[in-house]
Amino acid sequence: MINLLPEANKNELRAARMNVLLLRYNVMTLIAVGILLLAVAGFYAYLAGTKASAETANAENEAKASSYADTKKEAAEYRANLATAKQILSNEVIYSTTVFGITELLPKGVILDSINLSSQDVGSQTVLKTYATDYDAVARLKQSFERSKLFSDVHFQSITVQKPEEGKPNKYKLEVNISVKMNKVEK
Repeated sequence: MINLLPEANKNELRAARMNVLLLRYNVMTLIAVGILLLAVAGFYAYLAGTKASAETANAENEAKASSYADTKKEAAEYRANLATAKQILSNEVIYSTTVFGITELLPKGVILDSINLSSQDVGSQTVLKTYATDYDAVARLKQSFERSKLFSDVHFQSITVQKPEEGKPNKYKLEVNISVKMNKVEK
């Protein structure tokens, strides 16, 4: 088959086919852009709805949280009280254990004049005033205190001989001031 159409008509037919093809591409592009715009608009609407519901839920949760403010305040106060109690208990001095420990440390022939214990005495040097019958009892007293876990840094401050009072026999002739560092007694 021979094409007998003039060359100008052939060119116009080619151009017309190209125009139809370009028109199809343009329509398809516009449809694709329209679909994309619809997808973006739908996604935006979904996000706006989600944002609104999240803000509503947040407002409700804040209202609930404000109703628990008193409980939260009480819990913080309770925590502070527990911390205070822990601090007090860690500095607690068990005086009964200390006093009974001292009485067990006193050897025969030694008596304790008086004792005044306070929390400031723990970990620092304090002086105990005792009376003894003889120098052997004084030596046993020092050895007993040195071996004890209740005391450390044990040394004599003074040893003086007591003058007997008129008409009264004095069995405990020596006044002994012994300096000791009181250790903290664990439970």
